[in-house]
Amino acid sequence: MQELRLTGFDSVIIGGSTKPILINAINEDNVEKAYVMKTYSSEYEKQNYSLAKEIFITHLASEFDLPVPLCGIIKIDNNDLHEFYSEEEINKLDKGYKFCTEYHSGYVIMNPIVSQKHLNDYEIENLFAFDNLIMNTDRGGFRNKPNLLLKDNEMLLIDHEQTLAFINSFVQNEINYHNTFINYYYKNHIFWATLKKTKGQKKAHLFDEFTELLKTLNIEKFNAVFDKLDFYGIEYGEKNIIFAYLYWAKNNFDFINKALLNRINGK
Repeated sequence: MQELRLTGFDSVIIGGSTKPILINAINEDNVEKAYVMKTYSSEYEKQNYSLAKEIFITHLASEFDLPVPLCGIIKIDNNDLHEFYSEEEINKLDKGYKFCTEYHSGYVIMNPIVSQKHLNDYEIENLFAFDNLIMNTDRGGFRNKPNLLLKDNEMLLIDHEQTLAFINSFVQNEINYHNTFINYYYKNHIFWATLKKTKGQKKAHLFDEFTELLKTLNIEKFNAVFDKLDFYGIEYGEKNIIFAYLYWAKNNFDFINKALLNRINGK
């Protein structure tokens, strides 16, 4: 994560539920690039820690070898956004930093035609397992949003603010991580139906790679991420709750592997 310096606005990206804006900005290497900037209402940010989740999950995904665009944050005066938002929308916007991801041209949102053509090129089992780990309700979900960009045989994961919902309202000693993981509703995930069709021995070992990455995950590495969040004054709730969940998952990697297999076996 790095702080960006705005050089110009471009346009609202069509199709994004939060009306993301394509901007140009200079990164910490003094290179100007195009970025997708997301905005949240102050109420949603306060309730959900959306900015912190986007940043943290982006770093976590990289540890599982999942492709995500490089992220950054930018300070914008909301009054400069009248070209893109109504007065009512601007009045509701959070006044803090905005989340940005590096823009990659040529990528398209996953759709049934694209997915049928390229689905086998992707390690979709690792993505399914990762979304189960972070309890992502927005990769398919009840709104049927894939939040997955595709280009030829490449993919990029986007939009991770609807994850780890347990950090929004619980204190550490109230959380049963086992039950929280078990209660995640996975059947709306974009790849659940496809993974269910996996045949033979391949199915039994489908999540071995993900499990190994979970088993060897260096959780203390994320202290640096939270140090940056503290530096920029970005709220995230209780770090101890997030770390405790990750340690629970790491220590129970075998249980998680079996749970994932049960989910695609219909048990």
